[in-house]
Amino acid sequence: MTNPPQGYRRTTVTRAAFLAAPLCMLAYGIIRLSDPDHGPGPAWTAGHIALLPACRCSPWSSRPCAG
Repeated sequence: MTNPPQGYRRTTVTRAAFLAAPLCMLAYGIIRLSDPDHGPGPAWTAGHIALLPACRCSPWSSRPCAG
């Protein structure tokens, strides 16, 4: 059995983060736009819970997901 290259895991996680960030941001937008009240409530909370990983996984974050 061979071992994967040393940077393999980091590359895989980085690719996943580049996919996860926009998807979480899309989920945030859809949830927030579907909320008729646009205020604190279940949709507001769910939207912001989706926003947190989007910000954490974004390439502009000071700490990437795979820190």
